[in-house]
Amino acid sequence: MVGSNSDITASKEAEAVLRERDEMHATVADLSEDLIWIFTDGVIVYCNDYAVHALGLKQREDLIGTSVLSLLHPRDHETAKLQFAQLLKEGIATPSREIRLVRPDGKELIVETKACPYRYQDKPSVLAIARDITQRKGDIKKLRESEAKLRQLADGSIAGVLIHRNNKSIIANQTYAEIFGYSSPEEIFALDSILYLIAPHDRDRIAEYGTRRTAGKSAPDIYQFQGTRQDGSLIWVESHASIIDWDGEPATQITLIDISERKAAEEALSDSNSLLVHVQEMAHLGSWEIDYEKNMVTWSDEMYRLIGLERSDYDGQPGSFLSHVHPDDRDRVARNAEEQRNGKDLECLTSAPMEQTSRIA
Repeated sequence: MVGSNSDITASKEAEAVLRERDEMHATVADLSEDLIWIFTDGVIVYCNDYAVHALGLKQREDLIGTSVLSLLHPRDHETAKLQFAQLLKEGIATPSREIRLVRPDGKELIVETKACPYRYQDKPSVLAIARDITQRKGDIKKLRESEAKLRQLADGSIAGVLIHRNNKSIIANQTYAEIFGYSSPEEIFALDSILYLIAPHDRDRIAEYGTRRTAGKSAPDIYQFQGTRQDGSLIWVESHASIIDWDGEPATQITLIDISERKAAEEALSDSNSLLVHVQEMAHLGSWEIDYEKNMVTWSDEMYRLIGLERSDYDGQPGSFLSHVHPDDRDRVARNAEEQRNGKDLECLTSAPMEQTSRIA
């Protein structure tokens, strides 16, 4: 009898290492939340658990043995065939690309996939990894639709609308450009910073508002400032600001109106009131104003001096007002005020003096 012995320890150790490596790879694949599959001759021979879940199946056996093309959207078939053939021929991994999968229940998935040549059970195969981006694509679509609607609203608005990030404009409508004396929104986009549209004496204040708002801190949502037009002239604007999501990142939406005429009118009214107060002081004439909605009677400063009261002594109620009218005239004054409320002309009251706190005239 002739026999021989050989040491196969190294071979056994190599087999153990390979088996351990294969088990580790299988575990990693099963823990992954990407679709992982291997296909040979266009037929799926391996898949991980997530691929089964993502495709709406119950077990791996439902997927293994299935043609890869049966899971691809028909419009992607020809492109997939060419890429798989090129991949096996050249042995080079494909770049990442988007494809559409069709689940057995008809639901479509959008995935981002990469593939590379791979030997499986000693046969030339393809290893593919795909990430489900259906939700992300849907969110992007909704965001784009929302942005498109916002653009339409901005273009049709009579107010100036601007969206900016870090003081660099993203969107501006025609009205916004015209408020600041520019011909088109493109001229606004060309500015290095929208802070150039704010008068120097207001610039730091408005910049601070923006910094605080972006940081999530308290800042006025509605405020006024003076803006600088393209020709250097100053205008008054009222601005409404809020933080929005734009392209997946925070941005600031500004809606503003030109209030220069309103400011001029307020200033003229203030000047007129100052003049009236001065005239009344010189002539010792008092006046009062009735607010029918609030049911209040307001006195001028000279009226308080004539009657001899401090502001804290008079609450503005009609009854309090009438208490300082001479008893002989109270009914006529009350009747006159009621008729004025009903739209009739006001009768001049000159017949009897008003009553003072220290005496009755």
